[in-house]
Amino acid sequence: MGEPDGRTAGHAGRTTCFRRLDDLLGAAYLTDIDPYLIDDRYFGDRLQNDLRRPGRRVAEGEAYGYFYDLDYMRLECWLLVRLRRRNRSRWSGYAGLQAARIGFSRNGRYEKELYAGRASFGRSEPLRFTDWTVKAGVGYRFSPRHGLALDLACGRRAPLAGDAFVSPRYRNETVPGVGQERFLSGELGYRLDAGSVSLTLSLYGTLCSDGTQVRRYYDDLASVYSDMMLSQIGRLYAGAELGAEFRLASRLALRVAAAESRAVYRNDPAVVIRSDKDGHVISDRSRTLLRGLDLGGSPRRVAAAELRYEGAGMWTLSASAAYAGEHYVSPSPLYRMRRVWDRAASPEAVGTLTGQERFPGAATVGLFASKTFRLGARYLSLSGSVDNLFDDRRIVHSGYESMRLRKIGSGAGAGVEPFGSKYLYAYGRTCYLTLNFRF
Repeated sequence: MGEPDGRTAGHAGRTTCFRRLDDLLGAAYLTDIDPYLIDDRYFGDRLQNDLRRPGRRVAEGEAYGYFYDLDYMRLECWLLVRLRRRNRSRWSGYAGLQAARIGFSRNGRYEKELYAGRASFGRSEPLRFTDWTVKAGVGYRFSPRHGLALDLACGRRAPLAGDAFVSPRYRNETVPGVGQERFLSGELGYRLDAGSVSLTLSLYGTLCSDGTQVRRYYDDLASVYSDMMLSQIGRLYAGAELGAEFRLASRLALRVAAAESRAVYRNDPAVVIRSDKDGHVISDRSRTLLRGLDLGGSPRRVAAAELRYEGAGMWTLSASAAYAGEHYVSPSPLYRMRRVWDRAASPEAVGTLTGQERFPGAATVGLFASKTFRLGARYLSLSGSVDNLFDDRRIVHSGYESMRLRKIGSGAGAGVEPFGSKYLYAYGRTCYLTLNFRF
């Protein structure tokens, strides 16, 4: 029989975004105009950031440039039904439904002269979406110590507010055709608890389609700040995870974990590029060839092990090691468009634009120690740890390709080549000391 559990919840919020003048650097004031439109051959006479207060003098601490609100509302409900296991039954299961009504809008507080009227001032047309997710799962116990579980889910989810507006800093226009992303996911898990050995193994996969994203950047080919709107984005996440604990003695345990994963683009997203200045189309009905490339941001292969000793006097010592490999830079959609390839300086530059850099694998060692003191009914705990014990400062934590292009040569030999990727490095040797008092 089933045990239903249903709830309803709702919340709303507002995010206010503006630019603030912190330092005049000795000047008396700043005039609130768009400096990029000064002497512009087409729009130089429409440079007021706030047409309702033209020529406003900005003092330190005041807002200028842009000022807008993003209002958000979410009303959701969910229902979960758990299937009771009868006496000695090996089977269990559940089914659930979650639905949400989501709405957001932009409220411009400045009327930008370049986008006069409701194009920039006041509230935009509200965007409303209905999210839903259906989940179901079933479990089977071979014995009280080990069993299998299968979980499935599918649904639709709304885009982020920042990916729904073409240029939220200045105008109310929404991305044409913005819609909801669809997803389908599943996970199969096995768990074993055999006293001295505990083990968990999981296989998972998620398919996403119809995703949207907006990238804002300076387009070096068009020589203008631009909005790149990506749609029909498909992604695949799949992998396997293993975790185990081995009790080597009553107070000594070895813990290990490993994962192998893939996170790749499933297709070539559609691209529209428009000028942020006046909205004219720079590139339309284009594609960026991302199919098969890694999404970047996390390594494909990781492994970790920890040897842990828990003493009788409420003290603990442990040593750990971790490895990460098959780590790729996050790709730039601009580099994989034909309008860029056609201007590449050489075949080698094309290879650099279309290839994907892989970071070298990395390993670290860590130490941990803690001691707990009992003070009557209270406890005082002191712990310390050292991460990256050997102080390896060459470990790349993550990285991404730039959206900028470097122009080289002139005349018939003119071309473009990519800027260098941006890297974020992991901390070197890091020490922590923590004091905790519980009462």
